[in-house]
Amino acid sequence: MQMLFSRFVDSFLTYVSEILVTIFRAKPEALRSGEQVKLEDILKHHNMEDLVNFLVERKVHRLSYQGLGELNLALKNELGFPLFVDVGELASAKALVEQRNLLAHSRGVVNQIFLQRVPNSQYKIGEKIEIDTQSLAQTLQFLALVVVQVDGRAVTKFGIEPTHSKPEPVPATNSPSLG
Repeated sequence: MQMLFSRFVDSFLTYVSEILVTIFRAKPEALRSGEQVKLEDILKHHNMEDLVNFLVERKVHRLSYQGLGELNLALKNELGFPLFVDVGELASAKALVEQRNLLAHSRGVVNQIFLQRVPNSQYKIGEKIEIDTQSLAQTLQFLALVVVQVDGRAVTKFGIEPTHSKPEPVPATNSPSLG
């Protein structure tokens, strides 16, 4: 359960990076900021497209190291496009990322850093994060909903193609053959 939970959260964070790459490539003018570019970095690229791709990757890399709260605020200020418009959803997403971090870095044992970052947590120091099938399903449903919402707003605001697609219906079959 812990591995699936971590994978769901990791996939969501990958999605965030990918949607930012998509936005910045579609609207490179959104890269404008007080950020400076070294002449040697410019001269390494043979054309404007290569340079823009380099700048997009660098920008997204820098943004990806911020916490979700800081990232949300930066995107709101720089692009007028917060990932989360609902404060409760942002808090829930932050808690999921912090739980994933605990699972990845301390075998799921709650520490002081976790409690500082997730002040409304029901856990206490030394307890282990518990992931059951119900919380796993809720996590997947919540993250999928956020992706659909962010995609919808990004498509509208930036005129980009949606990153997700509607799932194809699975044809009904008899029991699978193992032979």
